[in-house]
Amino acid sequence: PDPQPDPLISDDGVLPEGRDTWQFATLSDVQFTADNPALTQVATAAIKRIRQTRPDLLVLNGDITDRGLPQDLALARQVLTDAGCDLIPVGQEPAEDSTPDPKTGKLPCYYVPGNHESYGLNNTQSDLTNFTNEFGRPYRTFDHKGTRFILLASSLGSLRQTAWDQLPMLRQALADAQKDKSVDNVMVFAHHPVDDPAETKSSQLGDRDEVALVESLLTDFRDASGKGAAMAGSHAQIADVHRVEGVPYMVLPSSGKDPYGTPDRGGFTGWVDWSVDPRRKADQQWIEAEVRAFAQSITLDAPESLEVHETAQLSGSIVQPQGVSTGTRVVPLRYPMSVDWSGSSTLAIGSGKDATDTARRKGKVAILDPRTRTLTALNRGTVTVTVTNESMRPYTDDSSLTPITTSKTIQIVGDGK
Repeated sequence: PDPQPDPLISDDGVLPEGRDTWQFATLSDVQFTADNPALTQVATAAIKRIRQTRPDLLVLNGDITDRGLPQDLALARQVLTDAGCDLIPVGQEPAEDSTPDPKTGKLPCYYVPGNHESYGLNNTQSDLTNFTNEFGRPYRTFDHKGTRFILLASSLGSLRQTAWDQLPMLRQALADAQKDKSVDNVMVFAHHPVDDPAETKSSQLGDRDEVALVESLLTDFRDASGKGAAMAGSHAQIADVHRVEGVPYMVLPSSGKDPYGTPDRGGFTGWVDWSVDPRRKADQQWIEAEVRAFAQSITLDAPESLEVHETAQLSGSIVQPQGVSTGTRVVPLRYPMSVDWSGSSTLAIGSGKDATDTARRKGKVAILDPRTRTLTALNRGTVTVTVTNESMRPYTDDSSLTPITTSKTIQIVGDGK
């Protein structure tokens, strides 16, 4: 069966915008080394794309490098900085209510280490000494526009084995956030997810008692405060959302390295754009994620014509690049990817009876439900449906960031009787 959509992930490629909403971005699992730097091109191009959407900050959620030798981490600093990252040291976070000025060409970036940042020679796991020497303490907490960010280091597969002190930090940060009226919600990051969506369960936090502790802390915080809580991991490289007692736990897609999962189950490359609405409570949609998959081409399947009142389910797929080169991975145009639908002025996009009634009243030719990909013919005429996806090419100038698009034109015929 297809994965069941979770409302955390935007189904139409559009994030909420409002007076107090703000956006941040996430990127992980690029996995280059000083010896094999080809995938640095993905990091550069991805961060350039991310900066065009003007988020307030970027969380680099681990495995940016494929190894943690000093030369690998020095290369990471150079690549990230050259792409526009302002790598924020612990304790030097920007003012809580600040918005970065795009004219500076810099975006605040927070680097969470993955397991590969702890690997040494011959791919033997060591510790985070080299990472700490280059980037500072690997865990922290900071507040931004009402969201408390808690960044945890899980590099050794366990939070307490990686850095025991971060567990009391987590507990205290949640306890303080519960009482602090300036904190509206909490967002937790660790490279290892609490649960691997794959049946093997090989890419998750290994200590299940520790997972139970984290889940109970977030559940208790949400229940006691009425404030939103969410957690994001990477590592498993399968875009996925599951919930425990209302708290969403998301696994981020790989950004560079070939993903583990199958393409129809979230095994694709891309990055995630997030929107936060601080005015909304835990039981409302206070956070939404747009999963932006990389594409080199798009196929959109739609009928050439429809009779008024008829419906058709649209489908299609993207072919993904291999790094920045030509690839062959075919990914269906559906959840957990956020499909960016648009079209001619004769097309309405929306879900539910109210949206359909409004479209009919405005004389639209057809309406597309992004949740079900169902196109409903309303009136005679012509309608064009367009899909847009993030591209991934070597960065040369801003023209190389142009997205991939494809369109289909459909004739709506008949009188609807």
